[in-house]
Amino acid sequence: MKSKSAFTPLRAALWLPLVALVGLCIVFFQSLGFSPRNVLPSAMLDKPLPEFSLPELSSGIQATHLDMPKEAFLLNVWATWCFPCREEHPVLMSIAESGINIVGLNYKDEDAKAVTWLNTIGDPYQLNLVDRTGDYGVELGVYGVPATYIVDQNGVIRYKHIGPITDEDWEQKLSDIFLSLAKKQARA
Repeated sequence: MKSKSAFTPLRAALWLPLVALVGLCIVFFQSLGFSPRNVLPSAMLDKPLPEFSLPELSSGIQATHLDMPKEAFLLNVWATWCFPCREEHPVLMSIAESGINIVGLNYKDEDAKAVTWLNTIGDPYQLNLVDRTGDYGVELGVYGVPATYIVDQNGVIRYKHIGPITDEDWEQKLSDIFLSLAKKQARA
């Protein structure tokens, strides 16, 4: 009669794929809580907006960093091909209606589509720049849209929000950051 051994190299080899699969599942489920917003800070924080000369979307007239608002504002990077940008748009409309300046940066898009899009669903932007090649976006550190920067009255980037702004994002964090900049501006 053959005795059954508790451990053999063959049995260990049969269990190895299952152990590896369980390990990968653990790593995968832990990564679901991963947030690039918390891990990938912007290299542009506390630095001035890079200088630029870009066309304005509706007029085609060249605008520069000197044409930016002289008070705190949001710089929102968006595109018509970006589905999350559509989700974010009503929030931006609400923010703009509350009197906050928003500058748009239409990123790697077609001008005609962008104009039609804004005419159809509303235009929250005080100024809308065109970055057809994405070169200015690279200077800003854009690696996906939408992205929104909070810029102070001196043109210095103070915060970067990656992904669509939701009502909760605005109410729970971004409005506080923005309003604290506005208060500093009022005291200056």
